[in-house]
Amino acid sequence: RRVLFRSCSNKMITKEVLHVLIGITPSGRKHVIDHAQPNESTLAYKVLLNHAKQRGLEEILRFVGDRLQQSCQKIYPRARFKCCWVYITHMIRMLVRKNDIAPILA
Repeated sequence: RRVLFRSCSNKMITKEVLHVLIGITPSGRKHVIDHAQPNESTLAYKVLLNHAKQRGLEEILRFVGDRLQQSCQKIYPRARFKCCWVYITHMIRMLVRKNDIAPILA
């Protein structure tokens, strides 16, 4: 999950992206597994997932994200990938004419 947060340093406020890896148990409990401030590169995602694996995350059954499929499947080959609905909606809004957005997303 990508989270936008404000960082304060040297009296300047900037918006930065924070990637949060959240695990959900079969009973529905959510746990923060790891987090990082990566750039949007495959290597950054690979580092985040490798770190989670080194800390004991043995298996991922379902992975929901926007750009992590290749990295996830290299580290967790049995994981099933599902594209994030928020990302799909964002891409539709960027690529479709304004007049056509409402019928598509309805």
